Amino acid sequence: MNFVILDYDIDADLDLARELEIPSHPAFTIVPPNSKPYDHINHIFGPQSEESLRKLLDDAIAQFVSAR
Repeated sequence: MNFVILDYDIDADLDLARELEIPSHPAFTIVPPNSKPYDHINHIFGPQSEESLRKLLDDAIAQFVSAR
């Protein structure tokens, strides 16, 4: 699993944020393995609790492991 932090002051990061349809931060999204950024799923915007982020990750892991 990779985690990416986007810096909106860097043009390439801003371009990726636009491709992911992330207009502002903080925002969290999942891009499935071997997918393009525009195939993202599970957008969550705004500050999140540890519990909600763990759920986002656990759900994504369960989804991708069962798809194997």
